[in-house]
Amino acid sequence: MITGYMLTKLNLTESRRAKVFGNIWQGGAQTVSTSFWGLVYDVLPETGLFENTNIEKVLKELQRHGLIKHDAHGLIQLTSKGATTQAQYQETHYIPKHLAINQNFDLKLFRDLFLLANQTISELAYHNARFYPYQIDLQAQWQLKHWLKMHPREVLITQWSQELQTWLATLSNEDAQLFAQMLFGHDVSNALFSELPIPDTWTEFDWQLWQLDQIAALMTVSLTTDTLIKSLILLTRRSLLSNSANISVAMWQENHSLKQIAQQRQIKPNTVREHILQAAILQRWSVAAIEELIPDNEQSVLADIYRDADLINWDFKIYAAGKDPRYFTYFRLYQLLQLAKKREDMDVNV
Repeated sequence: MITGYMLTKLNLTESRRAKVFGNIWQGGAQTVSTSFWGLVYDVLPETGLFENTNIEKVLKELQRHGLIKHDAHGLIQLTSKGATTQAQYQETHYIPKHLAINQNFDLKLFRDLFLLANQTISELAYHNARFYPYQIDLQAQWQLKHWLKMHPREVLITQWSQELQTWLATLSNEDAQLFAQMLFGHDVSNALFSELPIPDTWTEFDWQLWQLDQIAALMTVSLTTDTLIKSLILLTRRSLLSNSANISVAMWQENHSLKQIAQQRQIKPNTVREHILQAAILQRWSVAAIEELIPDNEQSVLADIYRDADLINWDFKIYAAGKDPRYFTYFRLYQLLQLAKKREDMDVNV
């Protein structure tokens, strides 16, 4: 269950905003604040993956067992018992590694398209036009039907099989066997949960998470190739930014000023700032790109105030209480700058 998985997102030394997890897991529109803390907590890759999560119910369950502290401001933190349970959970349950791609491509949509494509191509190979298809939403069905028509039947059958075999060969024997168990096609059904060769400690949630993670890994690898699977992935490209934010950011990148964007779009300058800030968060802008947004003198002031303090504990009021809203944008951008520097340092070290 997601209740146990929630523990992996918390720690003993830091209070975290509970609603951030619920809002991101459920998907839908995000505020700048939700996006920022989702980045800090490294939960943005899970956007929309657990849309039925009732975060209040999860928190009550964790509290009832004495695993978290939950204050009146909605902040949560592990207890000592929670830390012990967290360690046990991490040893006995599945922890995903490849979900980052979900920020740029809709992982659950691709999963549905992939499974139905595999079933359809399998039936095509046996000249069977009458079968009960895997049920996905109507728009996704239309997308897949159009995609199938773009490729000759023999190409679909031969190349799809080759690509699957190539992918399975990159996995361990155990993972390849499990991956095959979730596929279905002509006279082949996917395995029941009770039939799977998985650890005894896994729940159905672990199995679902494993499937999503393996499909995410397949997507990540396939995007570097020229394959049928890649062409299917491209149907699921998405932006977590709103349409309005995308327009503002596109104008900004065309060298329009904040004032020009606000005037042309008839929105407030602070709204434009929020759009650009959210793009920097969700698109993981580089150190250089973020530095351009913060005046040099403000960077110096911010550096003097916060120095080596952990950014989750930074207090905006120390920097610019009561000042123009743009100063909060500088403050948040400077926090993003520190995260981007850490990320680039990690990339270099790897």
